[in-house]
Amino acid sequence: MDPKEQQLEVAFEINKLLNCGLDKETLSICMGILETGVNPEALADVIKQIRKEKQKLLDSESKSGTGE
Repeated sequence: MDPKEQQLEVAFEINKLLNCGLDKETLSICMGILETGVNPEALADVIKQIRKEKQKLLDSESKSGTGE
């Protein structure tokens, strides 16, 4: 296992322990974004906002009866 794979595995275990809810693919993408120099707090804020918007969509779909 190369160092990047090891980093991903460790980060994924921490993700699970903290119940962050990120799958390995998403976590890998986030790690890549962070490696480009993006502020970690800014990335976390974006993820939180996306989750809020997703929940709003799911709520509106369930209220209108168009849920999958």
